[in-house]
Amino acid sequence: MDSDKIAIFIPTLEGGGTEATMLGLAGGLVERGYDVDLLLKQKQGKLGDAIPAGIRVVDFNVPAMRHTFPKLIAYLDHAKPKAVVSALELPNITTILARRFAVHKPRLIISIRGLLSKQRPIYSRRVDRMLERMFYPRADDIVCVSRACAADAIRHARLPESKVSVIYNPIIDVDIYRKMNEPLSQPWLQDPHKTTIVAVGRLEPVKDHQTLLKAFKRVREERDAQLVILGEGSLQGALTAQAAELGIEKDLILPGFVANPFNILARANLSVLSSLREALPGVLIQAMACQCPVVSTACGGAEEVLADGKYGHLVPVGDDAAMAVAMRKVLDGDRRLAPEAWLAQFHKDRVIAQYQDLIERLPERR
Repeated sequence: MDSDKIAIFIPTLEGGGTEATMLGLAGGLVERGYDVDLLLKQKQGKLGDAIPAGIRVVDFNVPAMRHTFPKLIAYLDHAKPKAVVSALELPNITTILARRFAVHKPRLIISIRGLLSKQRPIYSRRVDRMLERMFYPRADDIVCVSRACAADAIRHARLPESKVSVIYNPIIDVDIYRKMNEPLSQPWLQDPHKTTIVAVGRLEPVKDHQTLLKAFKRVREERDAQLVILGEGSLQGALTAQAAELGIEKDLILPGFVANPFNILARANLSVLSSLREALPGVLIQAMACQCPVVSTACGGAEEVLADGKYGHLVPVGDDAAMAVAMRKVLDGDRRLAPEAWLAQFHKDRVIAQYQDLIERLPERR
């Protein structure tokens, strides 16, 4: 196949799931022979060292997304990409507008990463919905990361169903299996007799680690266990204070951002997701790939990932008592591990092929 120019547009390289997913998509497209440009509002963030080989970074280096608008128009007319893939609300709207004013009009694929009706507004709920309804249907394709995400977006933003595709994130690849077997350096994982419960996620309100701490206290009353929460965020001080109030501060470990969580998950006894909402919880899929049993709140996409509880325990959002019961069940042997046939739908090769199908679709008249 002749090399074709593809642009992927995200704000920064902060350590979130969207950024990691788009880097995985970019790397997969390079492997399939595409010439990939990564467009950034600013080249900053912890994932700066994780950019796959063969990708050209275009750093607009501006403080706000609105300042990317003229630069993006100039990029489209100069680089003439075959297609642009954007992710997150402001890049999506900016790209749609930029294509409207550019001479060169590439195929445009926008990606909806969350539950539009429930996520925190950028401007206000009314304004956000108006912008989504006005601009999103102008994209050629709208990718949602789960069926729950798609149903919510179609209903909330009145999107044309013919343009909406469900494509999971490219979460599982050979690199995960390599990282699973890397040696452990963390001293808190050296005691084989201590039960280790792991959570992975930003220390922010939407992850509801407060409920997890309450559930862990209930479990800790019955067995020698430690809770490890991998991630950074604004609630670190509040969670540390809550742990002290609950009397579990000696068993709570907050190591911050960890580049390789997979060798930790592979050796943990249990992984817990306590989120209030998730469109597609990648951390659940990563834990499942590491053969780590999971407990999750029924937060939207988790039900889909876990096949309604077949491959993990589901509990109501915010219910620490139910969460503790499910955690005990897992630790007592009810592990519900997912087979490879189920995990295959989240493999990088399958997901990249689905994006390639969208990229190579014949253009429609605009």
